[in-house]
Amino acid sequence: MKLLFADEVCGVSDNNLFGICLISIDSTKYKKIQSSFSKHLNKVKWPVNEELKGKYLFSNNPAGSGKKPEEMVELVIEIVNYLSSKTNSRCEVIFAYNLKKQTPENYIYLLSGCLSKIKKASKGAGKDITTLMIDNYDDLRKVGHLQNLNDGASNVLIKKGYILIDSHVGFVQSNNLSVGICYADIIAYICKWVVENPKVMTQKVQPSLFELYNEDVKKEIIKKKIGTTHMLANMLKSVTFVNLESR
Repeated sequence: MKLLFADEVCGVSDNNLFGICLISIDSTKYKKIQSSFSKHLNKVKWPVNEELKGKYLFSNNPAGSGKKPEEMVELVIEIVNYLSSKTNSRCEVIFAYNLKKQTPENYIYLLSGCLSKIKKASKGAGKDITTLMIDNYDDLRKVGHLQNLNDGASNVLIKKGYILIDSHVGFVQSNNLSVGICYADIIAYICKWVVENPKVMTQKVQPSLFELYNEDVKKEIIKKKIGTTHMLANMLKSVTFVNLESR
């Protein structure tokens, strides 16, 4: 059985950029991934009631955690590294994006684009069954959008040889227990940085620079951020970027 998780992200340097990150996890791998995620959060004493989000990657004291940016980078490195290890090689990561801004219609369009890129279902009992969970997005629940979301996802998955349980997409109010959505959120943030900054400006990450905030080092900080997100994206190895600008 395949477990699919998706979350959206908007651009920073380009307000029109909108992307969807889809993660496909084999059900036999999920328990270990969930356990590892919790262990990493407990190890750094992350606040129990605060969701770990991608936007915290370069933050100072995110969610009142007391963590410095370099500590956040190290935490995300460990989390991403586990997901991409040989043990979890069945995980797929797909990031579809365009410059059409965030709308329910564009969400459905990009999600369908992600689903069309997943590997075809394997033969065998239960291997062609799938669930699709997405982070809560109220506009998608409105009449018309919800039906289009369910029909669009189900139809694309059928072409890939999958049966979406009850032909419905599930909505999740994300927290640290919704590990699949957390991963989708974090990786979406990483992928957004890579798309907005396709050229790697530095080959070596120097987290200590994150502590400096005066104008003289701002450009250097940006370089380190770009280098860090490219490094994290490269760690994922199998991430597929899909530019869906043309419609």
